[in-house]
Amino acid sequence: MPSMLRLEQLQLTQFKNHPDTRYDFTERIVGITGLNGVGKTNLLDAIHALCFTRGYFSRQDQSLVRHGQAGFRLDGRLRRDNESHSIQLILRETGKKEIWLDGDLLPRMADHLGRYPVVMIAPDDAELIQGESRSRRQFLDALLSQLVPTYLPNLVRFNRLLQQRQALLRDLAENGNTTAQLAVLDVLDEQWVATMRMLIPERIRWSAVLNEKVNEHYQRIAGTKENIRLTYQSDLLDVDPLQRIQAQRARDLAVARLLLRRFREQERRFQRLSAPRAPASATISGESP
Repeated sequence: MPSMLRLEQLQLTQFKNHPDTRYDFTERIVGITGLNGVGKTNLLDAIHALCFTRGYFSRQDQSLVRHGQAGFRLDGRLRRDNESHSIQLILRETGKKEIWLDGDLLPRMADHLGRYPVVMIAPDDAELIQGESRSRRQFLDALLSQLVPTYLPNLVRFNRLLQQRQALLRDLAENGNTTAQLAVLDVLDEQWVATMRMLIPERIRWSAVLNEKVNEHYQRIAGTKENIRLTYQSDLLDVDPLQRIQAQRARDLAVARLLLRRFREQERRFQRLSAPRAPASATISGESP
């Protein structure tokens, strides 16, 4: 049976409020204590970033950089299956981010995900139950990106196609429909739906696995045989996704036109507020000052 992954050492350089700090973790269970503002949560965020290539609380790499600096570096040593591995996560001053494993630069950040799975538990996790579906979907995406090798590439492609589709809808809303542009939209929709058909089955399958685990722990903690239910739901489960998306195209275009109109109204309002005004002048006894 594989041994548990352990973090043995971590050094933070210019990471949030840590200018140059090193920690050695020699025990199986570690408690972190300290006054408010000393960097306890930032230390946890650094561990998350080392394993997941980005922070837990923000997707913006610059938010991880110590104030007044241009980059950061994390050096960690992890042990698994009686083997020690060194990891370096570096954000260069140019904005380029690198991940190094045992002295070798990995070609892509995605090549690192799943090697050292990490789970972050924070007070705002209550949003997974009480908040919008978006937070639950992001949680599931982050989990599956570490568990299923093909999930992250498909998710990246899904988001890229979504951005391209939204950009094309804005262009159609502004300049009108053409046969060529509608043909491009058809191709984007087909490619977008193809990624959905790769992502949704994995979400369904792993939601069932999570449901089993959640029930197991709930019954043990609560001391009851009562079952709770965790399922993945989507408007696209019972219909053909491509047909649904194409049927909603007119609505999507109407939404794009509405957003474009609001943007232009805000732009005109801003231009009026920022327009230069003629300087005031006063005249006394027929002479200007």
